[in-house]
Amino acid sequence: MSRRRVLLLAAVSLALTAPLACPQTTAPQPATPAKPLVFETASVRPSKSDYRGVRFTPDGVVATGVPLKFIIRAAYNEWHDQRWFGAPTWLDSTAYDIEAKFDPAGFKDLTDDQRRAMLQALLADRFKLVLHHETREVPEYALLVAKGGPKLRVADASKYLVDDKNQPYCRAGLTNFRQCTMAEFANDAAIVGIDRIVVDQTGLTGRYDFELFYTRQSAAEPAPDASPDIFDALPEQLGLRLVPIKGPVPVLVIDHIERPTEN
Repeated sequence: MSRRRVLLLAAVSLALTAPLACPQTTAPQPATPAKPLVFETASVRPSKSDYRGVRFTPDGVVATGVPLKFIIRAAYNEWHDQRWFGAPTWLDSTAYDIEAKFDPAGFKDLTDDQRRAMLQALLADRFKLVLHHETREVPEYALLVAKGGPKLRVADASKYLVDDKNQPYCRAGLTNFRQCTMAEFANDAAIVGIDRIVVDQTGLTGRYDFELFYTRQSAAEPAPDASPDIFDALPEQLGLRLVPIKGPVPVLVIDHIERPTEN
């Protein structure tokens, strides 16, 4: 066997028998717990203000002259009456001024859901709010295409209004609707005075611009121009119709709530 071949075999032998170098490892570090989503300071007082509103600020939330029912609904982002059960009557009659703050340096780029979680924690702490989610069957309306087809104008995609995430959205008013899907229109049906949850079953997937003239269900007297009620206006003006149905709906049930002490 030649000297060159012996050296080559020796090298291969060393490569196969040499201990493998193990990568260095470190003990896993415990995850840093997320900072609790709570306000650092909060002031809650019964209100005598005529102004009503809730707004999120860069460092907290401010509510002025607002019934507690409204504040709770803002905290859970659920506004429809049919999705709430167990609320005492004083929630709608007693207004509060609330000013709650956090350190912006400790909470950066909070999402709307995180801000609402802070407001939920405040309600649990100061009002002892306890609630739970469940599903109940409630009366609803199905939104369908009427006989003869829809009478809707497709929105111009090149002129869409977009939000801060560059997504188009429905701009809904009492009579004017711009770039709305039928699902968005159904979700905003309370705007036109419909007192039930509306479920979109039209099968229409586009965005539409339309106007709707009607007499609101809650109006004490007919409108001066004798506008039809919403059930007649929808098929006449939009080629849509509402049909009563019943269905399972996720709801929130208030188990306990107390009036707060001032601070």
